[in-house]
Amino acid sequence: MSIDPVLARNWFAVLILLSTAVPACAPPRGDLGVYTDSDPADSTESAGTTTSGAPTSSGGQDGPEPASEAACAERTDLSAAWHNVVFDPDFAADDFAAACAVADLQLDPAHLSLDCAGQGVRIALGDARLSPVFAVGDEVAFDYRSLGNRYETWFTLRRPDSEATLLLAGVRAVTLAPAGAPDFFAPWTMTAGAGACPITPTCESPREKMAVEFSQADDAITVLPPSRAIFGAPARYELNVGTALLNHRDLPGCDLADFSQHNFAARIVLTPGP
Repeated sequence: MSIDPVLARNWFAVLILLSTAVPACAPPRGDLGVYTDSDPADSTESAGTTTSGAPTSSGGQDGPEPASEAACAERTDLSAAWHNVVFDPDFAADDFAAACAVADLQLDPAHLSLDCAGQGVRIALGDARLSPVFAVGDEVAFDYRSLGNRYETWFTLRRPDSEATLLLAGVRAVTLAPAGAPDFFAPWTMTAGAGACPITPTCESPREKMAVEFSQADDAITVLPPSRAIFGAPARYELNVGTALLNHRDLPGCDLADFSQHNFAARIVLTPGP
């Protein structure tokens, strides 16, 4: 299964074609955690631990260190938050919500197949770790929203319990939550963390990398793409950000009218502890 060939306003294609000039970075909000070169499966899964190809940096909640120049210059990595939702048979509506059962599970690369009362749903998730969160036969509540011929999508999978425990979620859109649904990813709220990697925008390099702040209750962590973090208590989650961009589309003399203001690709996966 492949990624959608076109996304809203061709932003995936533009990501490959454009490079961004990046000066020294100002501090982002929240806790940048610890960046390592290790695979997330080999990292210490403590709150605030972040894995990336970026150099190591750390900072506390009250005074995080600036994101390094190398981390700001690192290109976006869609695999860090990649997902693709396909319906079989397809249908014309943009939104879909139903009680479903896990019909099939593939771990590497990760695929999750759902049977929603005869409506098939297949979610490709790249390198997401789905076990032991999911097993064939599990009942789940699936909620999917989309805009623009599904070039912008948001989805959640939850347990059908009284807490509606979040198991898996993803966004690939120009906003971090669907319109009119700020609590769509509860217990998590995602906020664009402007100022993590400020630039002097030009017509050739109008895109500024941002961090994404994930918050729940009184806890928050800031993740700079492309990277992921294990965070949360008592329930722990892997928080992935592949893309978070501010597009300076109103630069004088530039033809950037087709750009959206932002582009995001992020994924949240429950990560049971020992």
